[in-house]
Amino acid sequence: MIIRQNDLSKFTAEERKNCVLCFGCFDILHIGHILYFEKLKTLKPTVVVGLFNDASVSFSKGPERPILPEQERLKILDALKNIDYVFVQEPGNVDELIKKYNVKGKEAFIWENCIYPISLLKPDVVTVSTDFKLTEKIYERYFSTLIIEKIEI
Repeated sequence: MIIRQNDLSKFTAEERKNCVLCFGCFDILHIGHILYFEKLKTLKPTVVVGLFNDASVSFSKGPERPILPEQERLKILDALKNIDYVFVQEPGNVDELIKKYNVKGKEAFIWENCIYPISLLKPDVVTVSTDFKLTEKIYERYFSTLIIEKIEI
């Protein structure tokens, strides 16, 4: 189900305890992502996905990304059986935390895009899409960037 980021604060204590929150670009969906979502579903009964918005993907991956715009990526993720909720992440106001912990560059990006939704939901388990260690090592070759590089060759 597609929700708004602020809807995370409406989850009950029981719902929060039984969910895993993951983050990612999910720009080109591939087998690594599918296996990742399957694995997350074994950790907790409810899988919530925070989808990086287009500006965030461009910042972290480069100006040629995303390949697919956020509304299309959102709809694709919503169609997957192992995802219960998906929302487009919008940066929250975490300026004080960024100053306190002196984070810069891509670290600040992670704080801006992940810490705010985490503070709204307060889930038991949090992961990011690069946590493919949860799945079989063989699927590490399926990172979207590697797929794009193969297509460009």
